[in-house]
Amino acid sequence: EISGINACSRIIDDMISRVLLISFWELLVVSWVNEVAIKNNVRWIKSNDGSVLDMNRFFRPNPPKTDWYEYERSRKLMPIIESADYLLDLHSTSWPSEPYAFAENESIGFAEKLWIWHIVSWWWQIQSWDWSEMIDSPLAGDIESYATAHWAIGITFESGNHDAPDGEENAYQVALNFMTQAWILNQSHYKKTNQ
Repeated sequence: EISGINACSRIIDDMISRVLLISFWELLVVSWVNEVAIKNNVRWIKSNDGSVLDMNRFFRPNPPKTDWYEYERSRKLMPIIESADYLLDLHSTSWPSEPYAFAENESIGFAEKLWIWHIVSWWWQIQSWDWSEMIDSPLAGDIESYATAHWAIGITFESGNHDAPDGEENAYQVALNFMTQAWILNQSHYKKTNQ
């Protein structure tokens, strides 16, 4: 999911060169969340028994404990997420897709301001569990839901499929739009995406 990583690198470079100036608040860019997978150019890491470990399932209070990197890394990132007021998680898909976002509850209205044409909400209802069971569901454990559970505005943005030629540009512009709506950046950086 390199488009989000490249978009974050671009944001950092633009901040260093002062193209982007933080006007208010504080910004923390966490890139390379799953460093082991990125260095190996894979989406998931396999455990010794051959099962696939998805870091997006470990951000919950009591995930299945493993000795693997994804579990330990999620535990280190959780306090950062818990303290956030806003969170944007950048992804891309492994299948052909238009860009879209996941947003729940109060985050839906915020997502609608970002020039994201497709917003998915209540996605966990595709199964027959109720909200109290969500924390133990196979869909639980993503960063955006964890942030939302800790009262943040949390959005996951899927910038299209991994090879989308405009994936990085879409992730970059949605991130800028996100930061303008959170009053981190000047409103002059807000514009329509290439979706």
